[in-house]
Amino acid sequence: MVLKYQLLLLLLVHSSLAATTMTEYEQFRVYPYLEKADRLHKKQNPSGSVAEIDKALALVPQQPDLLNLRFRYQIEAEDLAGAQQTLTQLTAAQRKGLFPLLLTLQLKQQEQPDLVLVDSHWQEWQLDEQVAVAQLVTARMIALGQEDVAQRWLATKRPLSGGLLSLHASLSEALQQTAQVITDLSSVPKEHLSEQDKNRMMLALLQTGQHNKARQWAQAEPGSEAALTFYRQQLQQQIARQDWAGAATSFHAIEQHHSLTPQELAQKLQWHILQKKWQEAFRTADQLQLDCWTRVDLAMQSGNELEAKRWFDQCDAAAKPDSWLVYAEKWLSPDAIAQVALAEPHQAQQRRLVAQKKLAAGDYLQVLKLLLSDPKQSQQFDLVLAATQALPQGQSRFNAMQQLHQYQATRQTLDELSFHHITNKQPEKALALLEQALPFSAEIEQQLVLPQRLLDLLLLQSPLDQKLLAKTDSWTVLAEQRAELWRIAGRCNRTLELLSEGELTAAGYRSLALCLGNDDTEMALLLWQKAYQKQPLVSDMLHIAYIQQKLHEPAAAFASFISIDRKFLADTDKQVVAWLALDIDKIEQAEVYLLESSADHTAWYLAAASLRRNQQRYDDALVYLNKITRTSDPQWVSLYSQKAWIYQQLGQQLQAEQAWLAALEKAPEQAELHAGYGYLLLDMKRDEQALQHLKRAAAAEVYQKDAGIAGQVAYLSAQNKEKDQALFWIEQSIDRQALNDKQNPLTATELYRLKRFHQTIAKQWQISGSVAAHQGASQSALDSSSDRPLLDPVRNDAALRLEYFIDSLNRDSSVYLQLAANGSSDSPLSNYGQELGVAHKPLAGVNLWLSAAAQQYPLGSGEWRSMLRMSADFFNQAQWMAEWRPEQQNWQERKLFIDAVYWPEQGQLYFQGKFEQGKVVKLSQQGLSVLRFYGLTQLDYRKQQAQGAVAALEGWQWTAGLGVQSRFSTGESYYDSYQHQWELNLEWQYQLAGDLSDEPNALSLQLQYRH
Repeated sequence: MVLKYQLLLLLLVHSSLAATTMTEYEQFRVYPYLEKADRLHKKQNPSGSVAEIDKALALVPQQPDLLNLRFRYQIEAEDLAGAQQTLTQLTAAQRKGLFPLLLTLQLKQQEQPDLVLVDSHWQEWQLDEQVAVAQLVTARMIALGQEDVAQRWLATKRPLSGGLLSLHASLSEALQQTAQVITDLSSVPKEHLSEQDKNRMMLALLQTGQHNKARQWAQAEPGSEAALTFYRQQLQQQIARQDWAGAATSFHAIEQHHSLTPQELAQKLQWHILQKKWQEAFRTADQLQLDCWTRVDLAMQSGNELEAKRWFDQCDAAAKPDSWLVYAEKWLSPDAIAQVALAEPHQAQQRRLVAQKKLAAGDYLQVLKLLLSDPKQSQQFDLVLAATQALPQGQSRFNAMQQLHQYQATRQTLDELSFHHITNKQPEKALALLEQALPFSAEIEQQLVLPQRLLDLLLLQSPLDQKLLAKTDSWTVLAEQRAELWRIAGRCNRTLELLSEGELTAAGYRSLALCLGNDDTEMALLLWQKAYQKQPLVSDMLHIAYIQQKLHEPAAAFASFISIDRKFLADTDKQVVAWLALDIDKIEQAEVYLLESSADHTAWYLAAASLRRNQQRYDDALVYLNKITRTSDPQWVSLYSQKAWIYQQLGQQLQAEQAWLAALEKAPEQAELHAGYGYLLLDMKRDEQALQHLKRAAAAEVYQKDAGIAGQVAYLSAQNKEKDQALFWIEQSIDRQALNDKQNPLTATELYRLKRFHQTIAKQWQISGSVAAHQGASQSALDSSSDRPLLDPVRNDAALRLEYFIDSLNRDSSVYLQLAANGSSDSPLSNYGQELGVAHKPLAGVNLWLSAAAQQYPLGSGEWRSMLRMSADFFNQAQWMAEWRPEQQNWQERKLFIDAVYWPEQGQLYFQGKFEQGKVVKLSQQGLSVLRFYGLTQLDYRKQQAQGAVAALEGWQWTAGLGVQSRFSTGESYYDSYQHQWELNLEWQYQLAGDLSDEPNALSLQLQYRH
């Protein structure tokens, strides 16, 4: 029985089973092995224990209690393979609670859990064992950073419940899947949630903004950790929003169910201070156990100086010497301050405080004398200096500062003494003092005050001391200021050296711009613009504007000027703006600047009116002219000459004449006025007066290169029958046109016509001739004198005419001699004759000639007979004129030629009307070469009496056709256009009606010449 109970005890200790299934005999046999296994286990030899249990199992194979005991010894021996084999020998019921042990050993020996093994046994486990295994697996995966893998693995074990849901929620929290956390924990009954789960749920609700639900959770269990989390987060948010009323509620909730942290107590104290609830603040300070000096500060904040003084008297000065010095200055006497022992470096401050307190009591000289008694003690120098600086301004302070400076020149002494000299209007002494201190220490240089003062004093010099300025070359500061001084000294090379490196400020760009202003204007403009971008100054924009004006950029310059407030512009600036605006037609804006300046308003209004006049805005120009109230004589002339031009353009000739006369009254010798008035008189058809004024102007020096006015005088002279004058002024106009610097030049057309006019009036003789050949129905216009029958029409003709114009200016009367010949098809030129006659053009402007002549046919032997003739050329004028056009490549020409001849003795009559219209194409500028393609229609009528006939025969003919003409000229001279003019015409005609010819088609070829 004893053996049985001993064996039972061993099995109970090492087995999870409550009873054994072995017989008493089996128990007797295995007991020695079990007892030895227990002894080896106690000796930390689990492997030996496993060997003894194996011996027992050899006696009782597959005994579950022994297998269970062997498994546990194998786990302790870290025999993973043996433990796995033993576990397979147990049934599912017998394996309960053992797998977590096996998994723990596995994870100890390998990194990744054997999920395949876990999954194969998962369904045989109860929930508590599943939770235990899952916790082991997920803990290892979390350690490996594989939370997402763990979450996916756990999700395959659905349906999740209880502890597994809590575990899944923890993984979701690690993966920041807040919504999943809420979903998981909401599926677990609240009473089954751990404090950690509740806290996790609270954080998830707060993170997703579900504050109302979180508040319900907190109010349901105000003493829980989750509630504490809620109230603490809510408190920090309320403090961040400065919602102190809400924060008070949160403070109360935390204090009622939990306790405030020191940080929260400090926040509560800050809240009490903000609310000026000083009693609550003091109680909170007691809770925080604040130090003595903080209590002093708090009492001072509350305005309770007595309470602060009480705490100050209890505080240890050595604990917080800085605070002690602050309050000692307020509450202690100099002697009391001196009695307290402070360590360095606060001793110097303590001594200075004692001195300051005594100085505050008015003991200036006494304190200074005391401290100057041993000035060689360097540790007291700052006190001596401080005491000296505490003296009131005056000679005593200046003398004391001089003594200190003689002992040791410091930044303070240099500052004090140099400033004293400057305020006493002794800049040269201040500069000498600072020069003696050169080179400055690094401290003085970096603080900039004294270096800047030295440069400011140098700037006052004239001329600037370049040797002293050179002593600043070693400085690392104020490079731009030194560069500007070198620029003022005329050493721009040094300026460029100093500013060649590093980022520049506006001042640096200004110095560079001023240096480059004359050499590189465009670069200077860029630098001024950079300076303005860095630091917009009116002076910068003015420089920009003036440079843009210099670069002939008026629009940009004007924009720069008007960007400046007018109150910052000087009088000269406003004048510049007013004139500049005229260049870009900003007259209305410019007038504002004009009226604010002292500029000559009259000159500006004259210029503005001139601009508007050139733009043909005559009413606006008159508005500006009418604003002029005072003028000098030259301005008077300009005023009325402009008015005259405007009235002239508006067709108000009487007002224009009055204006010209008003101007001429002030300047009767001014050629421009005579020219303007002359052109007006020309428009008024008062040509003789116009000639007088224009001739006077054209002869003046100012018009010596004006080709146009000379040509106008030439035409007027010719009109006034002054041939010599006309020729003279034509030649003058042509001469002036040849000048390189001519004024009012002639167009190519005007020059051609002027030369042609010279050629016309210079010569009274004119020679012309023609030769023509006809075939078919064509009839000659000049063969009507023939006595030959109509049935034998003229096929060829030729003529040579010598004509003398009695008046070459008007060219309306002439006498002429003409030799002619014509012939038939059988005899090309057999009928010769001559003609002597006179011709007259009765109407000016109409190309109509009446002639009376005596003809002789045949030449030398025939009878002389009289002839009357009328010839006209209509439509050949203006845009249709048959004339060379230098400025056009092609044009249209049209003319109606009428020729009627009557021989009284024979009663013969010849009439021809011919209309032509076509297009002219220019071939060459040289030789005035053109081709004309035209259409024509012609009407012929003849009443002719053949020799020996009793009655006259009549006939008519109407034809239409096409023609091509080639015109060219030769013999151009300096003053004349081409003197030899040639025409070659080829025409085809078709007879539409009539009886002059039996042939319907006709061709003619004609060559004409004129000199």
